[in-house]
Amino acid sequence: MNSLARKAISPILIATAGLMLGISGCVVREYQAPPPPPPAPAEAGPPPGAEVDVEAAPPPDQVEVVGVAPGPDYIWLDGYWGWRGGAWAWYGGHWGHRPWGGALWVRGGWYHGPGGRYHYYGGHWR
Repeated sequence: MNSLARKAISPILIATAGLMLGISGCVVREYQAPPPPPPAPAEAGPPPGAEVDVEAAPPPDQVEVVGVAPGPDYIWLDGYWGWRGGAWAWYGGHWGHRPWGGALWVRGGWYHGPGGRYHYYGGHWR
């Protein structure tokens, strides 16, 4: 190939390479972590004031993997057994947002009451 042909091909190759890079759609962006989830409800069990009592004891608590809090004002709210549709159902724990600085979560649960029945008391912030 003579030098004149090389000089003519060289700009064509450069232009073609530039065109290919331009249409490839390659975009570089800085990674941004997703925002923390919205605050979860304080308790997913029976509504406040609901009277729940059953004859059978709840099963042992399940082991839950807690992980890392989604923010500085979140506290882990343990899972618990609830009575739903005539059977025990596990309500998994979740991160709850403190309603005010220094708030502590008092876990709800079941106690063996009079008459051999198990009574539910809901969790609450204090």
